[in-house]
Amino acid sequence: MSIEQWQKTNAYQISHKGQNIFYKMSATDTTQAIVLFHGAMGSSWDWHLLFDELSVQYKVIAVDLLGFGLSDKTTDDTKNLSLPQQTEVLEAIFNVNRIKTVHIVGHDLGAGLAMGMLLLAENARRESKMFFPEIKSITFINGEVLPKERQLTAGEQALFGLFKTSISKQWYEKEMIKRCGKTPLTPQAIDLRWQAFSFGDYFNDKEMSKALLKSFAYLKEQKEDYNGDRTSWRKALKTTNIPVLLIYGTSDPVYNEQYIKRYLELTPKSKIEKMNHIGHYPHLESPQETLNLILAFINQI
Repeated sequence: MSIEQWQKTNAYQISHKGQNIFYKMSATDTTQAIVLFHGAMGSSWDWHLLFDELSVQYKVIAVDLLGFGLSDKTTDDTKNLSLPQQTEVLEAIFNVNRIKTVHIVGHDLGAGLAMGMLLLAENARRESKMFFPEIKSITFINGEVLPKERQLTAGEQALFGLFKTSISKQWYEKEMIKRCGKTPLTPQAIDLRWQAFSFGDYFNDKEMSKALLKSFAYLKEQKEDYNGDRTSWRKALKTTNIPVLLIYGTSDPVYNEQYIKRYLELTPKSKIEKMNHIGHYPHLESPQETLNLILAFINQI
């Protein structure tokens, strides 16, 4: 599906603090929602193979996070594309659409954002306050949950030196291929993902390219711990009563067995589903299996 087709139906826009955010929302008549958070080099388009099937039972919301896809990008250094700001945007979307309960599904960067929302919900619970909306479950897909344990790829390490230049399509394609499993994505699929991620041809503009690269600062931010509090981050994972699932592609070079072992130590109540021979993009490499795992998990809640 092209980005033009993706933005034609069930497409919405919300303005928050002067910035416009694009999101897709199904017309399903229910206040129970599944919200889909994309990864660091992606956009809401990443969910196009799951969106319709998930929409049969749930209102599905797929957001282009600030700095990605069809959402606004900025060269203003005063604009902060941090996880707390991204969370503010999501709360605004939930409020305007009167969403009462959500199942959160986050991939890569999106898993870090889901973790941030879990932390907010747990803090509210400890203070006997209401957190809106109610989080019914969280699914991490090859997720940025324990940033201190993950392995940066050579491409990501190089990324931090790219703030003076720009991301090329060639670099992007190489990174995608490296992260795929036994059956890599087709050149056409990678090209479509690039178009959705870099929508507006921004990468041909060095200043805008620098602005987009700010969106990757989440790696550094999480290395320093969300809101500067490592204990709270991990305590929320360990003590939450919210059902948690980790879907893990075993061929992902970023999240190795050591990472999974550490994750299980810190989240003993979490469920884990391994997808053999799948890499960093289970929802693109094996969408039907990923869909089945998500629905089997949330439908039992």
